Amino acid sequence: MKSLFLTLLLIANVAAAAQVNTPSDFVQPADRWAGWVFQEENDVFTQTNVDKYYTQGLRFSMTRNPLKNPKFVESFADWFLPKVGNPSAARVWSVGIGQNLYTPDDITNPLPQLNERHWGAFLYADNMVQLIDKNEEKFRHVFELQTGVIGPAAGGRFAQSTIHQLIGSAKPLGWSNQLKNEPGVNLIYEYDLRRSAKVGPLDVDVQPHAGGSLGTVMTYGSAGAIARLGKNNSGFLNGALRATAFTQFDGNRPPWEIWVYAGAEGRAVGHNVFLSGGTFRQIPTEIETKRFVYDLLGGLSVRYRRWRLTYNLVRRGPEFTHPLAIGNGRQEFGSIVFSVEKILPR
Repeated sequence: MKSLFLTLLLIANVAAAAQVNTPSDFVQPADRWAGWVFQEENDVFTQTNVDKYYTQGLRFSMTRNPLKNPKFVESFADWFLPKVGNPSAARVWSVGIGQNLYTPDDITNPLPQLNERHWGAFLYADNMVQLIDKNEEKFRHVFELQTGVIGPAAGGRFAQSTIHQLIGSAKPLGWSNQLKNEPGVNLIYEYDLRRSAKVGPLDVDVQPHAGGSLGTVMTYGSAGAIARLGKNNSGFLNGALRATAFTQFDGNRPPWEIWVYAGAEGRAVGHNVFLSGGTFRQIPTEIETKRFVYDLLGGLSVRYRRWRLTYNLVRRGPEFTHPLAIGNGRQEFGSIVFSVEKILPR
């Protein structure tokens, strides 16, 4: 990883000296959308390549041109920002759709596994509002509303069976034991800080964050931090677990950007529907949800003009306990994120 980073950094420095931004790198007043992002999270993107637990997350989102924000975004920002003393923050709205899949450790077992986590899927629409200081050097408020369905209607059986058939992987046999159909709603909030500095020719920044989720899918409080090292670092990190185009306000940004990051997050978990067996329609279970879960995060991101490619790796601590559990509840999954992010008007 280190040699790859240094090689890409050298290429970026050479290219940046000969390139400038073009009109196509900027959001134009007539544009309806400012960028989009496609994200695939999967445990196949790791060295362990073990198909279990949170096994896949697929998500696509689009970021609106801030000059064309819906009225409710502006009204909400006008109400919220004076309360926190930042009335001039930029308002960025994104919409998307996603699907998450969860399975036990052994997907070839067609019988109910009471000592393991449940089969389940969540299909949802996503609305996200980011309120960010216009220099992208101080703070960001993130509000996210996910609304959808849990259970067979979420299409988990079809999605995993089709993918496994295409790639020649083991056929998942236990989807008949999945969570029952019920609505899924999550209201998520996160507050991020960013502090940056120069270390020789490199950019370094630290981004602590805190927040939580309230809903029928997951309820938790969270806190953590990430650190980035690279060249021409910009904006707040939107890597693992949040697929929305990066915010970019600096019209003088260099055409190249590259960085690596590492961090950690802890969550105090009150409810996780994929461990409890359901919020409204229960299925039998003998596992107990762990009340503290941690993630260790790392990744690499490269941007050329408005095009960005990011890889993230997440190592997650145990989420449940049971004396007869097959594994220890730990897992790894990675994500590939491809995005288009134009420079936004301030």
